[in-house]
Amino acid sequence: MRVSVSELRDGIKVVSLSEQIDYSSRGHLRHALLPPHGARPPQTVVDLSGVTFTDSTGINALIAAHRAATTAHGWLSLAAPPQAPQEPVRASRTCPGWVPPDDWSKSDG
Repeated sequence: MRVSVSELRDGIKVVSLSEQIDYSSRGHLRHALLPPHGARPPQTVVDLSGVTFTDSTGINALIAAHRAATTAHGWLSLAAPPQAPQEPVRASRTCPGWVPPDDWSKSDG
């Protein structure tokens, strides 16, 4: 998995992921997404447009990052998720920040 991090105005962090999100990349993913202890509330957009494969470990890591962000009174939104995991995550309602590409203009973070 490759990770690129950039910061937009107002402290919004964009984490762009590419290649595979799976068991072997879970630690790297957590490090990129979880806020440091005592940090300001995270505002993160995760760009998944370059992801070619996501297994259940990857989905769980994204859900954990979303929960950590909301617990810290921040938010985490997923943009351009791969087609395969969209329906299970949407159906489980575990990650309301999952924003399909056609809904980007409607997203409020």
